[in-house]
Amino acid sequence: AADLENGNYQITATDGVLTIDPRPITVSADDQDKVYGDADPELTWQVTEGNLVGDDRLAGDVTRESGNNVGNYAISAADLENGNYVISAVDGTLTIDPRPITVTADDQEKEEGQPDPTLTFSTGCGNLTESCGLVAGDELDGNLSRQPGEGAGRYDIEQGDVDENRNPNYTIDFTSGELAIAAAPEPEPEPEPEPEPEPEPEPEPEPEPEPESEPESEPESASKLDVGSKMSAVINQTLQDVSTSEQGERMGQVNEFTEEDTLPSGIEIIDRGINTDLDDDEGDD
Repeated sequence: AADLENGNYQITATDGVLTIDPRPITVSADDQDKVYGDADPELTWQVTEGNLVGDDRLAGDVTRESGNNVGNYAISAADLENGNYVISAVDGTLTIDPRPITVTADDQEKEEGQPDPTLTFSTGCGNLTESCGLVAGDELDGNLSRQPGEGAGRYDIEQGDVDENRNPNYTIDFTSGELAIAAAPEPEPEPEPEPEPEPEPEPEPEPEPEPESEPESEPESASKLDVGSKMSAVINQTLQDVSTSEQGERMGQVNEFTEEDTLPSGIEIIDRGINTDLDDDEGDD
C-alpha cells in the first residue's frame, strides 16, 4: 500500500499477504481390459474434478497391480503430482479376460481287446485371427474321455475335464473326436505238430565169412563096419556060422556083401575068415 497517497494525509503503509493455494483436482485412472496373454494396454488417466490451468501437466506414471491371470487388477494414479495442485487420485481397473481357444480331439483307433491309445487333442483359434490360441509356454490341464464300450464300433471322444474349470485363463470351444475299434482277427489255427522222423534202419550185419572147408577125409573102405555097433555082431555071427553043419553054405553067405555094406575100421573079410587089427582081447569075445 506504499504507493497510496493524498496531500492532506500522512500515510503509513502496512503490507498485506496474498496466499495462492494449490488448485484442487481429482485424477482418475481409466479402466482398461485385455485378453489373457496379450500385452498390457497403455494406462491412462484424466482429471475428473477441477481442471489443469493452461498447459499444466502432472508428473509421474499410472501403475497397476501385478498379475497376469484372468481377473481384475487395480490401476493407481496416486503417483501423479504437481505442486500447484492438490490431487485426489481415483483408481481404475485392468480386467484380464479369458483367451479364446479351440480344442479338437484327435481321432484314434485300436483293435478289439487292446488297451486304449492315449487320447490327444490339438489347439487353435478357429475363426479368430488374433488374441486367441494357446499362449507360448502354456499347456492345457486335464484329460479327454470317451464313450464306454469295448466291442467293435465307433465311440465319441469327449471333452472330459479339459475345461475352463481346470483352465480358467481360456474360453474353450471343444470339438469331439472318434475312437474306432476294429474287430479282432480270428486266431490262426495252431500248427499241427511235425511227425517224428522215422528211425533210420539199422544196418544189416555183414555176413560172417564162411569157414574154410576142411579137406575131405578119404572114404574108408566100403568093406569095413562101424566098430562101435557092428563088430561084435559080425564076429559072433561068423563064429556061429562056422560052427554049424552048414558051414560052407553060410560061410559063403557071410562073405557076400553088397556095395552098401560097410565094415568097421580094422576088419576085413577074406576068403574063409575075418582079419582084424583090433586088440586080441576084443577078438576073444
